[in-house]
Amino acid sequence: MRPSPEPAQIEHALRILAAPERVFAALASAAGLDAWFTTGSELQPWVGGRIHWRWRGWGPDEEDSEDQGEVLAYQSPHHFAFTWHPSGQRTRVDIRVAAHPQGSRVHLEEHGFADDAAGRRALMRNACGWGEALTLCKQALEQAEPWRPQPRAPLRWARPEDLPALVALLADDELGARRENPAQLQPYAKAWAAIARDPRHGVLVLEQEGELRGMLQFSELPGLSQCGQWRAQIESVRVARAHRSQGLGRQLVLEALRLAAAQGCGLAQLTTDTRRPAAQRFYERLGFVASHAGMKQMLAADRATARSA
Repeated sequence: MRPSPEPAQIEHALRILAAPERVFAALASAAGLDAWFTTGSELQPWVGGRIHWRWRGWGPDEEDSEDQGEVLAYQSPHHFAFTWHPSGQRTRVDIRVAAHPQGSRVHLEEHGFADDAAGRRALMRNACGWGEALTLCKQALEQAEPWRPQPRAPLRWARPEDLPALVALLADDELGARRENPAQLQPYAKAWAAIARDPRHGVLVLEQEGELRGMLQFSELPGLSQCGQWRAQIESVRVARAHRSQGLGRQLVLEALRLAAAQGCGLAQLTTDTRRPAAQRFYERLGFVASHAGMKQMLAADRATARSA
């Protein structure tokens, strides 16, 4: 006896460089949908809730249309299921969002299409439509807020309000005290603005009991050498004087190495001042090798052409 064919259904999967909470909100809330897909939609976020989608000027033909459905599952930020009526047929859509090392993985299924010519037309139309819609969702989320992997607590990425504490950490040692100026934050604010708008750069901080006790600056750099290998640059590693020799510096550097690997960097590099022999031993214990001689030259920047944020 011939086995009956599997019911026709749609499946799409893609990765979005955004946290699961942001992805779920974009797909399963009225405000989130209106930000990239619909105009004036309504969605009740509970099982049995009603959904009313409204499209204005959608697609190549700029069509206006509406549809209504029922929420079948709402488990934020992981599972959203609903019914709707594409081409007049009632189908079920399941959207699952899972955390991924680089954002989120979205898996969508739609089934319930009639096994006739109208059902097959609806399936083909929706398969193409979901491909376009999910691509638009991905584009909207990734352009609105560039993705970067999140550090593990108690570490986090620095925020604008952290700037005075960051500068104080930079100045909290013998060398930094001679070259930093916490009383004049304006040049630091310009540098911070440039760092903050580029997702390849960031300042990693370690916060305990509401106090910033450590920091480092982290950059992902493209390189042509070694077959185009990306590398992570680590600099400005600082731990507050009162909290040194407690393993905080080790936490910072190891987390920076984890984040670098998660972003596809094949090596990590840093320089350390030759007047800091203890720092050199510290990095060697963490696996760094003094394979190159670092050289620097201070430049007298022309005030008329100096870089500004």
